Amino acid sequence: MNTISDLWGGRSGLARTYWLWGVLSGIPWGIALSLVTPGSAPAILAVLALVVYYVMVHVGIWRAASQYQGAKVWAILAKIAVLITPVCLVLGTMLAVALPAYQDYKKAQRH
Repeated sequence: MNTISDLWGGRSGLARTYWLWGVLSGIPWGIALSLVTPGSAPAILAVLALVVYYVMVHVGIWRAASQYQGAKVWAILAKIAVLITPVCLVLGTMLAVALPAYQDYKKAQRH
């Protein structure tokens, strides 16, 4: 439980929080999401779990950046990444899922 508490509180260090929990953790999440059928109950559950996980990680990154004692540029860049990541995730989801679904829907309407 200390790991989760340290992550949430920004006490795991900026580099570790950002690279391990923020970046490298994307690999198992990506694998897990690729194994579920889009729109299925397991897929919805996996996406909800991913959202909860990334909220926790992004709060941890923000807090770790606020406590960071090194070069200020790293703390600033980490906070910028925290701010733009949700936008990128929403846009990526829209382009990868919603747009093709809408195109299929429109195609079906024509027939």
